[in-house]
Amino acid sequence: MAELRAGDWFGPVQVEMIRWKHQLTPHGARVLWGTFPNVRELSTDQREAFLDGVAEVIARQPGATAIDHYVTALYTAPRRDSSALPAGS
Repeated sequence: MAELRAGDWFGPVQVEMIRWKHQLTPHGARVLWGTFPNVRELSTDQREAFLDGVAEVIARQPGATAIDHYVTALYTAPRRDSSALPAGS
């Protein structure tokens, strides 16, 4: 938030934490986790073995799904009128 307050460009900052979840299937987990940089850096054999393991764990869950929980931080602030900005801004 310090970046939003720096330079006096914006008015009061509001913060909202949005909680949401995503239901993953074995295939969906493979696709999602396969995009993670630390997984993509693995050799092809290591990556496939890891993703197979993830898919197997989810396949053993009730309904063959897993819930992935997320929190998204949303910061909003009104922009100050340019005439009210410090000189040279």
